Amino acid sequence: MATIVIALITILVDWPYTYAFFFSAIFFLIFGVPSIWALKNRPPRKFPGEEGQSLAVLGYRRVRNTLKNIRKYRGLPLFLLAYFLFSDAITTVIYYAAIFGVAVYQFSTTMTLVFFAVTQFAAIPGAFAFGYVADKIGTKRTLIISLFIWVIALLVAYFFVAWGALVWWTVGMIAGVGMGSSQSTARSMYGQFIPEEKKSEMFGFYALSGKFAAILGPFVYGTILLLANPTQNPANVISAHLTSMLSVLLFFIVAILLLLKVRQPVKGEAHVFLEDDIPSV
Repeated sequence: MATIVIALITILVDWPYTYAFFFSAIFFLIFGVPSIWALKNRPPRKFPGEEGQSLAVLGYRRVRNTLKNIRKYRGLPLFLLAYFLFSDAITTVIYYAAIFGVAVYQFSTTMTLVFFAVTQFAAIPGAFAFGYVADKIGTKRTLIISLFIWVIALLVAYFFVAWGALVWWTVGMIAGVGMGSSQSTARSMYGQFIPEEKKSEMFGFYALSGKFAAILGPFVYGTILLLANPTQNPANVISAHLTSMLSVLLFFIVAILLLLKVRQPVKGEAHVFLEDDIPSV
C-alpha cells in the first residue's frame, strides 16, 4: 500500500523521483513509532550455560541449535529448502524488474514507479483471495498454485517480449497476484509446521532464511547477464536478460517439485522438544 501511495503522490504532484525515498522514510517513521512506544520489550531469556556470553555469540549458537533440531519437525527441512529457492526467485524478480523495464522497454523513472504501484495493487487482492483458497484446499496446494502464477508470468515475459511494453505491464499484474499470495501462504504453511511455544524462535529463523535467500538469486541473474553479454553490446541486452530470466524460472520450478514432496502440515500437531532449548556448546 505504501508503494502505491508514494508513487501516486510523486507522480501527481510532479516532484522529482528522489522524493519517493523521502516519503518511504516518512512511512517507516509513522508506522514504526507506535510499535516502539506501545510494544513492551520482554527481558531476554537465558538458558543454563549461557551466562556471561555476549549477545553475538549467543545469537550464533542459538541459530546453530535451531538448525540442528529443525529436522525433528517432519517435512519442515524440505519446505525451508523450497522456500529458500522460491523466495530467492521472488527477490530476484523484484530487484531486476526495474532494470528489465528500462533496458528492454525503455521505461522512464515515472513509468517504473507506476509499474511497481500496479504490481503492489495487484498483490493486495491476491493475498486476500488466496487466503480464502488456502482455507478450502490447504496451504500446500495454494502455495504451489501461487508459484505456478509466477511461472506463467515469467513465461509470458520470455515468449512475448517482442509484443511491446504492454506485455511487461501484464507480467507486473500477474506477478503481483503471485507475490501477494505466495508470501502470505508460505508464512501460513510454515506456521502450521511449528508449535505455538516456539513461534518466535522459528519465525526468527524463517526471516533469517529469507535474508540469505536474497543473495543467491540476484548473484546468479547478474552473473548470467554478464556472461551472456560481456561486452555490454546494446544489441544483446534483451537476449541477455531473457537468458538470465530462465535461471529465475528454474528456481521456481525446482521449488514446486520440492513442495510436491512436502506433506500438508496440520496446525497444532507439532510438539515441543524440551531438549531444543538446551544450547549446544
